[in-house]
Amino acid sequence: MFFWFLATGLSTVSAATPDDDALIIRVFEADPGQAPMLHLGLGSSTLEGGCTDDGTFPDTVADDGIFYCLMTIPQSSLSQDEWPLKITTRTRNGEDFSLGNFNYPGGAGPYFATVFFDDGSAGHQEVFSLGPSSTGPKSQAPPEFEEPLPVHEDTEPPEFEELQPVHVEMAPPQAQPPPQPPPPVAGEPKSSIPTKWILWSLIAFGLGWLVPGRKSSLPHTSKPVDGARLLRVPPIAGGGPVPCGSPVVISSTSPPVTVQTVMGELTVSRRIVLLSDEVPLGFTMAQDVFLVTDPDRHAVAALIRGLATDGGLPPVLMICGRHAAIDIGSASADPTLDLVDAVCSHTWVAWFLSESESVADGFLVWDHDHQAGWSAR
Repeated sequence: MFFWFLATGLSTVSAATPDDDALIIRVFEADPGQAPMLHLGLGSSTLEGGCTDDGTFPDTVADDGIFYCLMTIPQSSLSQDEWPLKITTRTRNGEDFSLGNFNYPGGAGPYFATVFFDDGSAGHQEVFSLGPSSTGPKSQAPPEFEEPLPVHEDTEPPEFEELQPVHVEMAPPQAQPPPQPPPPVAGEPKSSIPTKWILWSLIAFGLGWLVPGRKSSLPHTSKPVDGARLLRVPPIAGGGPVPCGSPVVISSTSPPVTVQTVMGELTVSRRIVLLSDEVPLGFTMAQDVFLVTDPDRHAVAALIRGLATDGGLPPVLMICGRHAAIDIGSASADPTLDLVDAVCSHTWVAWFLSESESVADGFLVWDHDHQAGWSAR
């Protein structure tokens, strides 16, 4: 039961039970500088989850360019004789790109899928080993044994007898193919309790990269160099939050006015992406300020990823209002909170709320008063 309670934190489903099962997706040809986000269509249901290449389960080799995603399939799909799966991802221009359509038999998993970002038709659902990853191409089937060449050995014939060739079949040594799971036996139960709990144990240890956290994984200092000392990033206005690391909530009596104050401090060293219904006026822009015109959470996340990887100054996302973001697909119960979780590993986020508004636990909250200044809770 301990592992089941851990598994309930998975971001890919709203509630996981021991009767749910695992889907492991291997991703080739994705941008190595940006962890891919996959969308799964299960009939009328949709799931969303991120992939990693950091060496945590089920990925075995960090930074090898091959990403792995671990998702849970609800029991409602597993109880069917066959369930379809459609895997897509969203491009930078906001369009959905199909990575393949698959059909799986109902019953116990785990299930496997391999997709390719450069060829949506090349995906397959063959079982693959979770041993050391291969950087091999799209064909993941074990190598076939080559037909050996016959070796003829001459022997001395007995007197008055005709010489007969002797054919000796010799094959070069070949690596053994990876072990494959045995086929199901008719009448055998669809799942066994020990195997099921072992699988959930592995999923529980992989929660470190599946559970969406609000602590940024980006490095916030450059590598040291000879003959120089790196200065720390100063706090906003000398006493406020430091514009890097984990996202923060900034509470004040007038969030739009506080937004304008913080923008005036940050525009010197950061590019600002502003998600707000109000356009601040009366401050000088030293760097570009991007006013979001499409508040869909996926569109804003794509904009942030593009700015974080284009080689320019680091972006910061400033959100004004508790429900500033929307979800066109209506798959998110809290689009603004899901947006913060999606981009906090790429950029610093400041979420401006009034004193009467609140968010879920896990955020560092700062109070700002235009006369008293900054204070952290």
